Amino acid sequence: KIFALVDARMCYTLNLEVYVGQQSDCSFKVSNKTEDLVERIIQPISGSGRNVTTDNCSHVAALPPNRT
Repeated sequence: KIFALVDARMCYTLNLEVYVGQQSDCSFKVSNKTEDLVERIIQPISGSGRNVTTDNCSHVAALPPNRT
């Protein structure tokens, strides 16, 4: 799977992450939890006041409400 942060109006990819499944213990290991993935993906626009719309990502509601 490839998760992407895309500006729908400008057709521009801002950030993406490839899901690689189970990871071995190393310095590059990251959490695969939905909340953590979304936090990493939206990092470039965090605090910009933009809206984020998702597809097939129903657990996003678990994110802290302070995301603006």
